[in-house]
Amino acid sequence: MHKARVRTLQALVSGVRCVAAHPQFPNIQAEFGEVYSVRKVRRNARRRILEVLHSTRALDSTLAAFVSHHGCCSPGSKPPKSLGQYLFALHNHTVVGLGQLADAHRRRFNSNIVNPRNRYMHEAGAFPIADSDIQTLLSEMHTCLAVVARL
Repeated sequence: MHKARVRTLQALVSGVRCVAAHPQFPNIQAEFGEVYSVRKVRRNARRRILEVLHSTRALDSTLAAFVSHHGCCSPGSKPPKSLGQYLFALHNHTVVGLGQLADAHRRRFNSNIVNPRNRYMHEAGAFPIADSDIQTLLSEMHTCLAVVARL
């Protein structure tokens, strides 16, 4: 199941033309590949934090490529540079011909992806407790990428 989810994330990213054509595309795909590769790490806490690291780096780079390609920016703001800012820019942009991320989606992804990632990456001793935490994170990323691809 884990490998299938990672491959689905890779397929979703491949289906977004502006991301697939971006110079970072091979690195994004490789990051998602690492999410599965680290399954070999024996210590659960270490493996899970690596899965968070690689999956969120891939998502971050994907959204950066998408936002940059479309020139999404919140009115009066500098170009976004972080995961939460990308979601905000996708919600607030004024790019003609590109849909906006619904506020409910923005809040959901912020709560279910950005906040846990920030906690795990910036809080000493914070680790996902169970494999189900990683599956939930990957599931939310899947939904996020699917929603963004349809904008």
